[in-house]
Amino acid sequence: MSPGGRIDDAELITAAAAGDAQALDQLVERYGPQVYRFAMRVCRNQEDAQEILQDTFLNAIRAPDQTWQRPVEGGGGHAPHVP
Repeated sequence: MSPGGRIDDAELITAAAAGDAQALDQLVERYGPQVYRFAMRVCRNQEDAQEILQDTFLNAIRAPDQTWQRPVEGGGGHAPHVP
């Protein structure tokens, strides 16, 4: 846990990969908007962007070691990386 009581990303990633739905919810809350904005820029379609968002986080918890690789600029956390 990081200072201030916020659970750090590494702990959330581990918990989400182990099936903790609340941990996954927190990751989606933290990084979902970034992923969604990126998806909208790429595909310019809300349905497709929503599907990309869902697929990104599902893949992220299935293979966390391959997905959470890049630090988030200015945030110190790790955003999902779509290979």
